[in-house]
Amino acid sequence: MRTLKFASLSLLLFTFATPGLAMICESVEDDRYMDLVPDSGTVNCFMSGSTPPSEQSVHTGLGLTLLQESNENESGAYFSISGVGGTSGELSILDSGIYDDWSDVYASFKYGNGGTEPDWISYSLSNVFSADWSVFEAEGSSVNALSHVSLYGGDESNEIPAPASLGLLGIGLLAIMGTVRRRRV
Repeated sequence: MRTLKFASLSLLLFTFATPGLAMICESVEDDRYMDLVPDSGTVNCFMSGSTPPSEQSVHTGLGLTLLQESNENESGAYFSISGVGGTSGELSILDSGIYDDWSDVYASFKYGNGGTEPDWISYSLSNVFSADWSVFEAEGSSVNALSHVSLYGGDESNEIPAPASLGLLGIGLLAIMGTVRRRRV
């Protein structure tokens, strides 16, 4: 029984000392839902929400840097977008070194009619240079056109390095052993 408690507490401490826990999207099929299909690389749903708060304040509040925002079918330093004002198009990442410069890259798609669930959807991108996007309405709902796309970069410098997390695990284990030893005496 003591071994089971010890193993459970060790696993719990290791889980909380492990860096990189990310926000995960809840169901994004409320009033509208979106597909982002890359030609290569991987895309994962990062988070979604309704306005307020704005998608920009949420992302920058997480320490992400706004790299580019576009509310027109245009090309910029980091990406080009087609389909703004519509319900489908293509996102192309133009900066071939973006994944070397930023450890985390996120594309956020904002739709019209604020307050509708979800009003914006954000995806983490990994080695994606081209992706087709589409937005669909849920049954009994209406869909609004794409308002703008924002690209964010994040640095993992706020993560605890592996040696430090192992140190935290060790300290936790020593504390548990000390507590168990005191109970025996």
